[in-house]
Amino acid sequence: PPGLGGFGPISWYPSPLTALVWCPPRLVRLGGCSLARPDVTREALDTQVREGTPMGAQYLLETGATGVAGLLVGLFGATALAANQIAMSVTMTLYMVPLGLAAAVGIRLSQAIGAGRGGAVLWAICRAGLWLAVAWMGLASLVMAALGDDIMRLFTRHADVISVVAENLKKMGLMRVAGGVQGVSLGGRRGVR
Repeated sequence: PPGLGGFGPISWYPSPLTALVWCPPRLVRLGGCSLARPDVTREALDTQVREGTPMGAQYLLETGATGVAGLLVGLFGATALAANQIAMSVTMTLYMVPLGLAAAVGIRLSQAIGAGRGGAVLWAICRAGLWLAVAWMGLASLVMAALGDDIMRLFTRHADVISVVAENLKKMGLMRVAGGVQGVSLGGRRGVR
C-alpha cells in the first residue's frame, strides 16, 4: 500500500491522467477530419469546445485545488488526513443532489428556450432549482451540525478523528450550501447557452 504519503497524489492523479489519455487520440482524429459520426460538423465541435472550455477550466481548477488541499492536509498527519477524507466523502455524497439539480435545471431551461417560452418561465425554473439546492444542502448542514459525531461513527471508531471531523462538518456544511447554489447556477448557464 502507498501509505499516508501516497494518498494525496493517488487521489488526484486520475483527473489529469484521464484528460491526457482521452484527448490526444480525439484531437488527432479531428485534425484529420475523420469524425466517427458524419452528422457532427467541425463547426458544431468548435462551438462545443468554445462554450465548454470555461466550464471545464472551472471544474479543473476546483478539483485541482481540492487535490492540492488534500496534499497539504497530509502534512498535518494521519488524523487530519483521515478526518479530511471522511469529511470530503460525506459532503461530496451530499453534493450529488445539487449536481443532479444542475443537470435538470439545464435541461429544463434548454427545453423552455427551444419552445420559445419567455423570461418568467426561465426565472421560475432557475428559482426552483436554486431553492431546492439551498433547502437540501441547508437541511444536510443542520443534520451534520446536530449529528456530526454519530455520522462519523459510521466511518471510524477513532475518537481523535471523530472529534476533528465532527467540528469540521459544521463548517463544511455551510460551505456546501454555497456549493449547491454554484452547481445549480452552472447547470442553468449550460442550459441557456
